[in-house]
Formats: sequence, C-alpha cells, structure tokens
Amino acid sequence: MILWWIFDIVILVVIVPVVVLLLTRMLQPALDVKRGADELAASGDSLVAHLGGVDQLQRTRELVREVAVELEGYGQALDGLR
Repeated sequence: MILWWIFDIVILVVIVPVVVLLLTRMLQPALDVKRGADELAASGDSLVAHLGGVDQLQRTRELVREVAVELEGYGQALDGLR
C-alpha cells in the first residue's frame, strides 16, 4: 500500500508537471498560428472590398485592343501624308 502512495506522489510531482509543460509548449505555437491565420483572413476580407472592378478588366482589355487598332490605322494615315 505504501508503494502505491509513493507511486502516486511521483506521478503527481514529476509526471503531471512535465505533461503540463509539454502541453503549454505545444499549445502556444498553435495559438500563434491561429492568431496569424485570423489576421490573414481579416486582411483578405478587406482586400475583397478593393477588388470590385475586377469584372471590368475584360472590357478594358477589349477597349485597349480597339484603340490599338485605331491608333495603328491613324499612324498609317499620317505616314501616307508625308
């Protein structure tokens, strides 16, 4: 019976603090990663608000192509005047 008491005391004094120490050493970096992920998600959400005009990019590209064609024709017309 005394052996059980000694075993229980050893577990309480040695093993439990070691387990708690290892758990806190593992839990702190995990919480840091979660905090970083939350910050990244928040900045991603604010970025979405600035991307409202992205759907207009295709139309802008089409207009630039049209202007480029017209500008080339205008340049050729100017060369013909020389």
